[in-house]
Amino acid sequence: MPHALRQAAGRPINYGNRGLAPKPGAKIALVVGYLFGNSEGTTVAARACWQSNSFTANVTNDIPLESRLEPAEWGEALVE
Repeated sequence: MPHALRQAAGRPINYGNRGLAPKPGAKIALVVGYLFGNSEGTTVAARACWQSNSFTANVTNDIPLESRLEPAEWGEALVE
């Protein structure tokens, strides 16, 4: 059985304006990504996603694919 990769990071998220109210201890599904710009800072050169490694997670020049939601590829976060 493969070992699960455990990572910890903190980032406050304002859920109030989204109509959500997760309680401490709740687990929520999410995907986190980071866009890397080119040297001029004028376009996206690469994209990295935590947890998701699907084809669409690495697309940077096709809006319909970039915005596709794939919950099966999401990770899980623990609300503190």
